[in-house]
Amino acid sequence: AGTPQDDAAATYCGKIDKADGAVDWTRVARVTCNRFRAFHPWPGTFTFFHGKRVMLLEIREASAVDLRSGGAPAGEPGSFTFSKLAKGILVRSADGILLITKLQNEGGKPVDAAAFWNGIKDRTACRFSAGDRGGA
Repeated sequence: AGTPQDDAAATYCGKIDKADGAVDWTRVARVTCNRFRAFHPWPGTFTFFHGKRVMLLEIREASAVDLRSGGAPAGEPGSFTFSKLAKGILVRSADGILLITKLQNEGGKPVDAAAFWNGIKDRTACRFSAGDRGGA
């Protein structure tokens, strides 16, 4: 039947809107994963790449096994690279690496990370931007 809520300890959550799903890559990895779970499926979690919104459909903290190939991205938070071993995109956060395995480009269909990576023409300095349409 569940545990009754302690009304004295309850807190109010403000209205959630679409903008709350924007990823701030300067946050710690665990917070980003928790926000992904909180906002899935609505409003969804998203970032920007080359000025276009990219919905993140599957994301988790990268494990030591995922990073075995030595392909962890260098640079600022939001910088990313593809790992064949992990079958996903490795993204730098404030304190670690996140693994994205499924994404959806603005106006496109959901794709796996390999298809997203293969669609990038210039792979130098790949970086997701946080919450705006800027970034490389």
